[in-house]
Amino acid sequence: MDDNGKAEMRELTKDISHITHHVSRFTTRCLTQAKNIPLTTLLFLLLLAIAQPLWHGYRFGVSDHSIQFSIMNRIMDGTLYPNDPMLETAKGYVSFFPRFMVVLIKLVGNMEALYFVLHILSYFAYFTIFYYISLLLFDKIAALLCVILMTTSKIVLGGSSIHFTGLYPSFFTLPLALLGVYLFLRERYTIAYAIVGIILNLHTLVAGYTVCMLLCYSALSVISKKTTLKAFAFNIGTFAVCASPALIWIVSTRGEMTDEWIRLLRVRSSHHSFPFSWDASYYINFLLLLAAGGLSFLYAPAAKFHRKVMAFALAVAVLCAIGLIFAEYYPVKSVLRGQFFRSTNFLTIFCVMYVANYIRHSWANSMLHKVAVVVIFIALLFPSHFNWLILGLILALIADNVIVPAEKGSGNCAGLRFSYRFCISLFVLMALLVRNFSPHNSFPNTLDVNPIVGLFRTFFEGSLLMFVICLALALMSIVTLKQKVVVEGEKTIWQPVLHLGTLLIALLIITYVIPSAYGQLHPKNRYTGGWRGVQIWAKENTEQTDLFLTPPGMTGFRIFSQRPIVGEWKDGTQQYFDAEYSYEWWRRMQDLKSERGGSQNFNKLGKEAYTALAKKYGATYLVLPSNVSPGLPKAYDNGQYAVYRLNE
Repeated sequence: MDDNGKAEMRELTKDISHITHHVSRFTTRCLTQAKNIPLTTLLFLLLLAIAQPLWHGYRFGVSDHSIQFSIMNRIMDGTLYPNDPMLETAKGYVSFFPRFMVVLIKLVGNMEALYFVLHILSYFAYFTIFYYISLLLFDKIAALLCVILMTTSKIVLGGSSIHFTGLYPSFFTLPLALLGVYLFLRERYTIAYAIVGIILNLHTLVAGYTVCMLLCYSALSVISKKTTLKAFAFNIGTFAVCASPALIWIVSTRGEMTDEWIRLLRVRSSHHSFPFSWDASYYINFLLLLAAGGLSFLYAPAAKFHRKVMAFALAVAVLCAIGLIFAEYYPVKSVLRGQFFRSTNFLTIFCVMYVANYIRHSWANSMLHKVAVVVIFIALLFPSHFNWLILGLILALIADNVIVPAEKGSGNCAGLRFSYRFCISLFVLMALLVRNFSPHNSFPNTLDVNPIVGLFRTFFEGSLLMFVICLALALMSIVTLKQKVVVEGEKTIWQPVLHLGTLLIALLIITYVIPSAYGQLHPKNRYTGGWRGVQIWAKENTEQTDLFLTPPGMTGFRIFSQRPIVGEWKDGTQQYFDAEYSYEWWRRMQDLKSERGGSQNFNKLGKEAYTALAKKYGATYLVLPSNVSPGLPKAYDNGQYAVYRLNE
């Protein structure tokens, strides 16, 4: 080998050595970080996520899926649903979520498995971010209490929900929104705005509420000169750039707001946009939740975090005020579409975090404190026992103002001025009095333990759910043992066993628990019976151009049949995205005799009426419950639903 060859070889060896050195450093850094990952905590949260569909149930292909899946089917095959006006509203449905899911469906192939796994992962991400926000604000015990309290449904306004029995865009994006909040609390402002901007492309409402909360604190910081105007503008610009695809789409959508559109919106979606149409008891219950959150200010987090949470609460309050004024008094289309009261989801989340911390600290005080927090915990964990929160608040007021006065308190409570404690107590008393003199759900005259017994029965009678609980208890035992092993000799003996146990639980979750949960919630006969069986038959035995008359109260016929329908009540939600469509939808609902989403009148129309509807809309098939006999030739019957020919 000549000198040039030797020189090149030395250079190559040097380069390889340099690369190896960097790879080694990177690997070492990764292994070091891996040791810091709280694997047992994450596995516990994953088991909690898996338990949600096993506990609360899981649904696929119903409710909001009826619209989203139809849009996705049309994206994958543009020839589907000819002459179905609902599909034309997709141009105003500002969300890239259907397109994102289409990409994943094409990669994975199995849409049901994909949705189920994403549903569990969404819950896992939700619980994890929820846990870490609470951990940042308070401590580990309060964070665990907080996660447990949030496993059941909570009171929110605006016809919204935090928990869902299926994968929907709002819940899929909620953990990402909470991640933005977490980073904002950690003073990672720019990346927080970037994340919220990105999720605006997936769900405009969740991202919109979140960015309003961030902007509220940022604007107040500029006013108080804690933040420069330049930094504020840069963060807004970051959000705008990341959200630009959706923002451009929003600007390009047009639609005239008419009195008739507002009237129809009241008919179909008053539970979202018109607060005067809601029952007064919803407001009273939400006020009681806020009172519990206010009482928890006795153990508020560090001032730098508490100020931000208060700014978030102020933003939600402003959104609700705007939603009230510009929906009921001076209707504005963007406000009606924005459904601003649904932002109370975040207020509920922070209230539960604060209450969990209050329970954690009050437990260390008097016996009356313990009784009070047990009642509050039960009231918040079991929605049917929510009225017991009144008793919990009264006991807590007595305990905090009589048993443990301000000057003898513990924790953060010791440093509170009497005036601060007095103001908090006054707010709670005001909430109790407002509830007393307003329409509300009556306090139970007997102690009903059925929900608690039902909860235990669900756990103990569900073999898979019980197995999940046992795995969670095993993880808790591992954590406890790790904390107690302090002697080096014992650590040498037990440490490998604890690591092996954690690894075994992780393998069981991946190879047995999740597949078993999927199998339990997806029975094999789902393709032949019931509502889906009708759809599968339609797909396999009819033409793409065949139009179906279906009961308007049922949802999702388009999904598995991939056939157009005359219409269903659920289609009316598309009024938000296409004002012109609302008139056509209402005309069809009147023809189908649907009132408030029911199908009873439609099922009683009779042969002549069905034939007249078929002639008017060009329908070729009619779907009815099997116990209804319209006097038409039957094409299919699975014992629950039957299909009749209309063109013979």
